[in-house]
Amino acid sequence: MKIHPLSKPLLLLIALACIGMLAVGLYLQLKLEMLPCPLCILQRYAFAAVGLIALLTVALPAPLVRIGAVLTSVAALCGAGIAIRHLWVKAHPSVSCGIDPLETSLNE
Repeated sequence: MKIHPLSKPLLLLIALACIGMLAVGLYLQLKLEMLPCPLCILQRYAFAAVGLIALLTVALPAPLVRIGAVLTSVAALCGAGIAIRHLWVKAHPSVSCGIDPLETSLNE
């Protein structure tokens, strides 16, 4: 089974995009003091998972690239689910993201 020649560069681009988005999020949090809600933090975890899996997949031999691409896609779909939930919470102000102990410790 032949792997598309653009698979690895595309996965590298995905990993770099995730790293960039995480860097912007940290800049907004640490420098501009825009504290994230729990769903924002979950989305960051999803971006980190997508970026890490994509980056590791670039280092895999060609036969395993397809598996890594599928895992990257699964992580991205999980992130999309979190984003949809986040949009739903924003659209319905009576619902809250909730505050948990993890949020308090991460925002200190």
